[in-house]
Amino acid sequence: MGDAGRLPLQFHPTTRSPVYEYDGVARLRFLDAGTGEVVAEADIPAEWRRVLLIFAPAQSRETRLSYQILVVDDSAEALPKGSLRALNRSGWTLRGAVNGQSREFPPGLSPAMPASGAVELQLRAALRGRWWTSHTSQFELGAEQRALLVILPPYYPGSPEVQVRRLVDSVP
Repeated sequence: MGDAGRLPLQFHPTTRSPVYEYDGVARLRFLDAGTGEVVAEADIPAEWRRVLLIFAPAQSRETRLSYQILVVDDSAEALPKGSLRALNRSGWTLRGAVNGQSREFPPGLSPAMPASGAVELQLRAALRGRWWTSHTSQFELGAEQRALLVILPPYYPGSPEVQVRRLVDSVP
């Protein structure tokens, strides 16, 4: 493919990136611009037409890759307007509430749940035999918007306070 198919990669840690179109093989490879070495790979299911790629540092030292890529179905069917999903990467099963409705957030991607207008999120984590407040936030989600919450491990090891990144957009 040569350099014609290459684009520089720019990370957006708290927002969605611009939308890129790609028509090619289902496996995407990301290269280090300096060395040309593969630093990340992602397999895209052929039936998915809109995906969100979330890069995370590789957790295993047994891999030659620098990043693990989480591939999320970003279609309007998987995450419709007026809803939110949580991608729990904290390492814990969290309990909490979205607008007063009790929810459990096991590791991985939650199903879409209705949420629009004023949204109140509360999360708790079990640590040292008791439940601790892990995160609380309030935000507005317009009727035409949707949100993906990416829940990351605590910044300080041993703390119950998870990090939450909220990625909001309008339904395509």
